[in-house]
Amino acid sequence: MNTELDFIQGMFDRIAPRYDFLNRLLSLGQDIRWRKEMVAAGDVENGSSFLDAACGTCDVALEIRKRKKTACRITGMDFSLKMLFSGKKKISPATPENTVNLVAGDALMPPFKPETFDAVFIAFGIRNIMNREKAMKNFRSCLKKNGRLVV
Repeated sequence: MNTELDFIQGMFDRIAPRYDFLNRLLSLGQDIRWRKEMVAAGDVENGSSFLDAACGTCDVALEIRKRKKTACRITGMDFSLKMLFSGKKKISPATPENTVNLVAGDALMPPFKPETFDAVFIAFGIRNIMNREKAMKNFRSCLKKNGRLVV
């Protein structure tokens, strides 16, 4: 076991219920604009498949869903189950064609086959990945040909 990874995972499990509030407070609300710009930068065709890696409470996944007017596949992945549970509470079935599927997983060992996604997004979670080079290689392998990786 990796004690540093366990520490980070435990920290996110503890702050999950207050994570959105803390993001808004500490960034003075800029995190909302940053996410919108990030999703716009990674925009690909409707009907595509997206991964929100280290998704936290699913704000990027929900921004993708909001922008897409036709069916697409969105997957949120995080290693903190409590963050995923907090995100699941925010996901309504209002647009079933653009559902967000949540998966427990680690950026260093993502549970996806090669060439699964048209775009991979990782927002604030990148700061907590110790081996960023390995994570980027993993994300690239999950991308389809001509896919986009947006950090």
